[in-house]
Amino acid sequence: MGKLNDKDAQKIREQLEIRLRARVPHVVWNRLVKNGYVRDVYTGGDEDSWRELENEAREELEVYHDGASNGGTPPGRGSERAAPEEITVECYEHTRKRGQTLSEITAYLAEQRPDVLRFRRRYLRNRLLSNEEASAFLQGEGEGQRKLKRLAGTLSRFYGCRERDAARFLLTSEPPGRKPVRVAVASVESNRPYVPSARRITIEADAWVDAEEITRAYKTAQRQVIGGDNRKPKAKTLEVVNFVLRQTEEHRARPSWPVLLDRWNQKHPEWRYQDYCEFRRLFDRFMRRTMNPMYRQPKWKH
Repeated sequence: MGKLNDKDAQKIREQLEIRLRARVPHVVWNRLVKNGYVRDVYTGGDEDSWRELENEAREELEVYHDGASNGGTPPGRGSERAAPEEITVECYEHTRKRGQTLSEITAYLAEQRPDVLRFRRRYLRNRLLSNEEASAFLQGEGEGQRKLKRLAGTLSRFYGCRERDAARFLLTSEPPGRKPVRVAVASVESNRPYVPSARRITIEADAWVDAEEITRAYKTAQRQVIGGDNRKPKAKTLEVVNFVLRQTEEHRARPSWPVLLDRWNQKHPEWRYQDYCEFRRLFDRFMRRTMNPMYRQPKWKH
């Protein structure tokens, strides 16, 4: 059978909406196409392919409507300037053990999924693989590997585990590791004068995690990224920077530093400067630390 075209895809979409008795939004449909479920129905057309498409569509619709009702972003929308990478942060012993228990619960629940049972029946012949066999399977290429990747992505989204752990669970039944607290750092590195280098710390945590654990994780990540250099700029420093930038914007060019100093002293006699050189150094130092901060290399999680 040839390549899936728009007309055939539309027919499948219409049939899917009839089977689901629900409209399939464009963003959800795009994910189904991207993940290969639509192509499988087109090339195979068997009932198993249709069931997998329906089940995935229902779960995607659930996430889509949850995001819409909570004011969130539907799947497939939005993007980050730089993809965050997870870093190593140790959890409290109680938090770690509870996470292990949740991993066992995740495995127990996922074992009952029809799509998991179908995958193992069709590609593993109803047997689980050893760790060595699983590694060999993961290195292969073919329909089974493509199905594994898609299903692992589904489990990752709905059970909060990593895709590679979900894939190994599908092959071996080993509980997929679940971390109650994950810390990632997104980096924007730039040599261009109009783009500042930056790093943003992102913490993802289960709702039950103690707030003290979150504070501890953030401080650990912050030390890895900037060390102990987290001095707060004084209110005067921030006002100087804002004043210079506003003057530059208002006049479409930065006035001379003696002129800026004179205007500053008139507006802020309580923070008067005698020498424009000191005034300028304060501005330049803050801009240098903002545009090109001295970041450290955190402990990336392998």
